[in-house]
Formats: sequence, structure tokens, C-alpha cells
Amino acid sequence: MAPNTKISLKNEELYEKIRLINNKSVFKILEITQNNKLKINEIVKEVKIARTKIKSHLSRMEKLNLIEKTIDGKYVRVKSKMNLN
Repeated sequence: MAPNTKISLKNEELYEKIRLINNKSVFKILEITQNNKLKINEIVKEVKIARTKIKSHLSRMEKLNLIEKTIDGKYVRVKSKMNLN
């Protein structure tokens, strides 16, 4: 198969979710938000990567319906929609 040939998938969204979850930082975010709604600052402390990278991951995760964001006063809280158990 030629390197630039696009492979057609029946479930492109699932494929994109799997690709994203394959990132250890993203997986860690899903783990720590399983049972808790965490503020972004709390996620940054736990995952130990830059806030901008966390926000980028969260944006992609929200688009793929992997997390739920809620506004709590001046804070945004994040909770995983995935069951990793």
C-alpha cells in the first residue's frame, strides 16, 4: 500500500479515541478524574506537565466526548466519562 493512501474506517471516532487514550498523560487524566471532578490546576499537579498541554489534551478529550467539563464558580472542573475498571 502506498504511504499516502488513506485507509477508510467504519468507526473513525473510535479510532481517534484510541489514538488519544494511547498518550500516557491523557490516560492519567482519565484515571484521576474517574471518581472526582478536578480543577485544571489539580490535574496539572497530578500529571506534571505544562498547563497549556493539559488544556490541549482536555480540549481534544472533550471533542471526543471522553470527559465532562462543568463550571464551578470561577473554576472549570473535569470528570471522566469513561469507565476504566
